[in-house]
Amino acid sequence: MLHGKIPPNIGNCQRLQHLVLSRNNLTGTIPVELFSISSLTTSLDLSQNLLNGSIPVEVGNLKNLGYLDMSENNLSYNIPLSIGECIVL
Repeated sequence: MLHGKIPPNIGNCQRLQHLVLSRNNLTGTIPVELFSISSLTTSLDLSQNLLNGSIPVEVGNLKNLGYLDMSENNLSYNIPLSIGECIVL
C-alpha cells in the first residue's frame, strides 16, 4: 500500500514500458512528468487511488500507449482533447 504523492522525478524512468500504481493510497495531482516517458507503451494504470485535480493535457504525449486506466480516483474536469493523440489506445 503506497501512499503519498507520485514524485515528479518518475519522469526520469525513460525505459519504463509498463507502470501499474493501482490499488494504493496515492494522493495529489498526476505529475506532468509522467507523460514525458515516451517508452511507456504497454500500460499506465493509476486506478483506485485518491488522486485529484485534472488529467494533464500532456497525456497526448503518450502516443503509443496501449492501455490507460485512471478510474476510481477523485479526478475532476473534462478529459483533455489531447488524449486523441494517443493513437494506439
